[in-house]
Amino acid sequence: MPEIRKISNFERLVCVRDLAREFTSAGKLHEGVRMFEDALCRADAEDGRLEITSCWLLNSLGILYDQQGNALLAKETQKRALVCQRQRLPPGHLDIVLTTNELGRLARHLGHYQEADSLHRQALASLENQFEESDLHITWTKSALGRSLLKQGRPSEALQLHQQVLSVEVERLGKDHPHTLWTMSDIVRCLRDLGRLNYAITMQEEIVDRSGTVLGPKNPDTLWAMNSLGLLFEMAGNRTMAMNIQETAYKGQIEILGEIHPHCVWTRGVLQKLQDGQICA
Repeated sequence: MPEIRKISNFERLVCVRDLAREFTSAGKLHEGVRMFEDALCRADAEDGRLEITSCWLLNSLGILYDQQGNALLAKETQKRALVCQRQRLPPGHLDIVLTTNELGRLARHLGHYQEADSLHRQALASLENQFEESDLHITWTKSALGRSLLKQGRPSEALQLHQQVLSVEVERLGKDHPHTLWTMSDIVRCLRDLGRLNYAITMQEEIVDRSGTVLGPKNPDTLWAMNSLGLLFEMAGNRTMAMNIQETAYKGQIEILGEIHPHCVWTRGVLQKLQDGQICA
């Protein structure tokens, strides 16, 4: 019988991140949070000391709290995981690096971009001593660092990182993998901020087409990609095209998500601004 390989915490958290997105799309994120909170309660020892094998539950809850928009609670949860890991694991352990990355991501969400930059670079330095440049641990960290750089108004540096990530993901995951498409979206945002709107629009159209083929034309990610495409057309001065694209996205979102879903509320607001002649992007 072949040996069964244990799933790593990195792989586990990738799954949790995707699960959080699915919970959100279904409007059931609160159920996901409750599920992990219950699991954490069961895992907590009587003296309140969490076993190191269960620290991933804290990491997971941090991801879910962040998805709920509660970045402060997410940060405190990730810091609790980090304390547990530092007490029981050697310096530079991969789980400590993963939590450092999560804290960097939350710093970005809280608007603390220099802190995010520092945490991601700290994680990247440690990972580069453990893995080859094509390892997905490194590409994930470069993606996070690139997003922080873009928030700091450094799109050229961010673009370079995201292009490195895209090259690896196309080779290892395939050009139609959702993670590859997300990296293409990062590149689009860099091109947008560099004023290269024609290139950004062309790539965003490709993202919409690929997402429609792989995930389906009415998948929430496909429709959100259409929202982004509509904003780019508006920035380029083509408000008619922008309106048409946003209306198509809105119809799909109403059908599969319901009119009170945050995506629908957002698109409805954009359509109103377009109708009123206001700037959306």
